[in-house]
Amino acid sequence: MRFIFIVCIGITILLIGCKKSNETVLADGVYKGIFYRISPWKDTAQVSITISGNHYSAESNKNNYPAFCSGTFSITNSKIKFSSTCPWAANFDWSLILLGDYDFKKNGSKVNFERSYNGFIYYKDVYQLTKQ
Repeated sequence: MRFIFIVCIGITILLIGCKKSNETVLADGVYKGIFYRISPWKDTAQVSITISGNHYSAESNKNNYPAFCSGTFSITNSKIKFSSTCPWAANFDWSLILLGDYDFKKNGSKVNFERSYNGFIYYKDVYQLTKQ
C-alpha cells in the first residue's frame, strides 16, 4: 500500500512538472521585411530585426519610421511585448516606436505582428517579416 502511495505522489509531481507552456519561441536570427501604417497616409519601410534570445536590435531604411533601437521582448500565446532600452527625443511621433503589445502570428519562417489604434483617426501598424 505504501508503494502505491509513493508511486501516485511521483506521478503527480511529474504531471505538475510537465505543464505545457503558453510561450512561443522566436528563433535567433535576422528577420527582414516591411513595416507599414494603415492610415489616411500609407507609407512602407524596409525593416530588419535581429533576434538573440529575448533581445532584439532593429533598423529601418527610413528615419524613425518605425522608430527602432534595441531592447527585449516576450511572447505569450498570440501576443508579443517589446520594451526599448533607448532614450527617445521628442521630435517625432512616439507611437512609431516598437514598444508595447502587438498581436503576433508565426507561420514557418514568416512572422507578423500588428497593433491597432482607435482614436480621432484609426490606424494600424503592421510588420511582415521573414527569417533569413
